[in-house]
Amino acid sequence: MHACLRVPDILHCIIGFSKDDRNSDHPDTSYKDVARLARTCKAFKDPALDALWRKQSSLSPLVMCLPNRFWTRGNRSQNPVLRWLRWGSSRRDADRDKVKVVSLTMKPPPSLQDWLSLKRYSRRIQAFDSTPLDLPGICSNALHVFQPGLFPELFPSLRTLNFDVFNREPSYVRPIWLLTPMRLPHLVHLAFTICEHHQYQDPNEILQLPLACAPSLQTLRIDAVFDVNRRITPVHLAASFRETPYLRILSLSRNLDVSSNLREMIYLQNLQELTVTLPDDFDIDVHPSMQPILPSLRYLDVTVGSLNQGTNFLSFISSELGHVKISHRLPAIWSDIYQLFQAIYRIYRRFPDFHTLIVEYSDTIALSTDPSFDLPRWILKPLLACRRLRVFDLTSRGMLGINDAFIAQIALAWPDLETFHLRGSQRKLSRVTLRGLRELLRSCPRLLSLGMEVDTRVLPEEEPEMETLSLQSLHITTIGREGVHIRVAQYLRVLAPRLQVLCIESVRPDLGWAWAGNVLCDQPSPRPTQPMVAFHLLLLSKESYRPLLPLPDGPRCAGCLWMEPCFSSLPW
Repeated sequence: MHACLRVPDILHCIIGFSKDDRNSDHPDTSYKDVARLARTCKAFKDPALDALWRKQSSLSPLVMCLPNRFWTRGNRSQNPVLRWLRWGSSRRDADRDKVKVVSLTMKPPPSLQDWLSLKRYSRRIQAFDSTPLDLPGICSNALHVFQPGLFPELFPSLRTLNFDVFNREPSYVRPIWLLTPMRLPHLVHLAFTICEHHQYQDPNEILQLPLACAPSLQTLRIDAVFDVNRRITPVHLAASFRETPYLRILSLSRNLDVSSNLREMIYLQNLQELTVTLPDDFDIDVHPSMQPILPSLRYLDVTVGSLNQGTNFLSFISSELGHVKISHRLPAIWSDIYQLFQAIYRIYRRFPDFHTLIVEYSDTIALSTDPSFDLPRWILKPLLACRRLRVFDLTSRGMLGINDAFIAQIALAWPDLETFHLRGSQRKLSRVTLRGLRELLRSCPRLLSLGMEVDTRVLPEEEPEMETLSLQSLHITTIGREGVHIRVAQYLRVLAPRLQVLCIESVRPDLGWAWAGNVLCDQPSPRPTQPMVAFHLLLLSKESYRPLLPLPDGPRCAGCLWMEPCFSSLPW
């Protein structure tokens, strides 16, 4: 054996690279290769076993190390909630259905000594989290491993614990109930999901999250999964954030109500990323003798009732914010949005690397004829000073008053732009033409996703030229007269040959855009040297949320969708 392989650091690096899922299209193959290394010689055994056991997505590999009398194989449950927790979706893809996955059933529960006999393997586990491997699930008997006197001893090296990997079958794991009596001083990352069965038992119950069990916690992610067809009150959660002074990432679902501990949360001195919903009556009472509010925050995703509440919350944060996302439930007039832009400008004065601003209005269908909701172009001027802005996404109930000249100013102010979305009502003709669209693509070479209103009635006189190889998603709301659809489709195809998703939302739906879709899908690439990419076309009707029928005859892309999908399902 070469002398280099006798150095433990080099050996760990080589084996870790062999097991890295990013270096292989078939993760199961890489795991088998590392397993062969573990059986090669004693020098490879421990480093290879460490790599194999370091991250697990199920208890089944550990259970199968017990004698055969303790476990048997069975079929997987079809419970949609548990399937959502496993796959992230209630839908089952055809490829997943082809793979027969079994679960493990334990009939005689193992004793404490039987579990401790697995310590030679379990001590190597550092994370329970999702992996590309499709491992069998476990039954409820295997959850005995979470006994307070057993779990810390069995997994002394555990740093990451995602309870969602255990929610397979046949019952839901109750993470809060399991964590309460434990003490995990080395746990750094914790994530779990609260299912709707909590609400069925007692909607007004306050769940007590025992953060004292993990004093070294740095990441906490809590989600709440409910049936979208049922109106369920938020889950009331109580947690003493004073017991987690090292917390850096806190992500709480919109269905979680943590109003009783918000004042402790905003004084976390090391918190860098925050996703939270503020109650309507939440008010910050700042006293000079108090600690600064979120002094280390870099990423903020907040859901509020009114936009002014989000702006006021920003005004109390003195950290170097780089990412701000505000989702508001009540409509905002132009003065509210202007105040927010001024607050963002003050953040930019403190931190010139501010790069992301997303403002979402939850009710995307309700439009207003009140002119106070219309947005004049000058309210965007405070943001033009943010020279390093990369993502700008704004949803408004009113009309967006921008034109080609202002688009040119935006392109010059934000040359590093990657995502640019302006969503507003279409009560008047658009003022941005294809010429302005071309200028934006020319000045922003990194633009990946674009969504805005475009007037396609007039094509530029000069010949179309390819302006970008980066644009992948384009969503335009357009008004165009009959007879120009094909030429617009050809123009867009040349303008962005790497386009993968095109959404055309027309105020006056007709079959012209459907025929244009055939052109977009069937037309060969304008640059033969550039590889073709998968193309998907969405044709939306803004007047009526019905399919655009009848469909044109002839070949079309398999990814085309000729109807109005739900706004929340769009890829942008």
